[in-house]
Amino acid sequence: MSTEYAATKGVVPFLLLPENRLAHAAVSKLKPPKRFQKGKLLFLYGASGVGKSHLVQLFQYLFPANKKSSDTQKSRFLSLTASQFVADYTEFAEQKLLHEYREQFDDLDILICEDVNILKDRKEFANFLTVIIDEIFHRGGRLLFTSCQSPGSLKGLPRQLVNRFHGGTAIQVELPGCQSRLKLLTHFASTKQLAISTNILKLIAEELPVSPRELLSVLIQLEGLAKVRRKKEVDETLVRQFLEGEIKPKQPSLSQITKTVAKQFEVSVAAIRSKTQKAETTQPRQCAMLLARHLTSHSLRKIADYFGRRNHSTVIHACQRIQKLIQQEPVLQLQLSQILHSLEIIDSDNSSLWLKTC
Repeated sequence: MSTEYAATKGVVPFLLLPENRLAHAAVSKLKPPKRFQKGKLLFLYGASGVGKSHLVQLFQYLFPANKKSSDTQKSRFLSLTASQFVADYTEFAEQKLLHEYREQFDDLDILICEDVNILKDRKEFANFLTVIIDEIFHRGGRLLFTSCQSPGSLKGLPRQLVNRFHGGTAIQVELPGCQSRLKLLTHFASTKQLAISTNILKLIAEELPVSPRELLSVLIQLEGLAKVRRKKEVDETLVRQFLEGEIKPKQPSLSQITKTVAKQFEVSVAAIRSKTQKAETTQPRQCAMLLARHLTSHSLRKIADYFGRRNHSTVIHACQRIQKLIQQEPVLQLQLSQILHSLEIIDSDNSSLWLKTC
């Protein structure tokens, strides 16, 4: 029987399933003892939306340094995405302060780095990370990495870094099978108190071999479509039309998203699309990028170009940063909920749930 738990307060509950059970066990065992004895490296890989980040949150919750304690304990723990790592490294390098950036990794006991696959063909960053891995591992520290590809499939990375990943424990978090998809849909429908029959949930589970995050998104979209059509419940006709592409949720333009974000944060559209790095425009721009990525079909390259960024990794970094802040800052979550409501994409009842799973 599946076991449900919330990895951290305010995070959508994680459902333990056959496809993620091994990864969950490995993350739980990675929790360090009071005194480190031997270094450990865990490499989780799988498609986007299967729950890798949720497992990372679980590890952070289990590790005492993540809880409120002394500054000394906090300084020994660092969690970041590979895109953030690249952005920070580049910023310090441009200012010729790499030695200061290097000091941030001194004496670390724990390093978490998500989406390391984006380091492909970026030898300088990958080599730097390899050195950091060796130092933490030799100190008996813990290293947790995530990727959409297995270590053996990571082309374009230096052999030394791939060997470090191979030297640890690599576990795949698989897409849920049909029975697991049905369990997820049933759980989501129950949590949201959605009026939808078991037969309809079975139909969706059979027809959509997708990730948990995508399944939840589908339910939210179907509920929204049912409300628009003034249906009392999500019925089979609506679901089949949706699955066959006969009806599609409303998709805003990049311009609409930017204007709505600008109005919410009281900044100009020009400022959001400019190259300025001022604090008052950086977060609105990152919010707009997050919404553009999840509410439109535009490529990351197209979104980056629209917001005046040099490459698509900037968009990835922006999305990951806002996704983390959403969990920590209720005010930001409220602001984004209001933006979604203004765009008439997701109603207020579903916006918070959507934001936590986007």
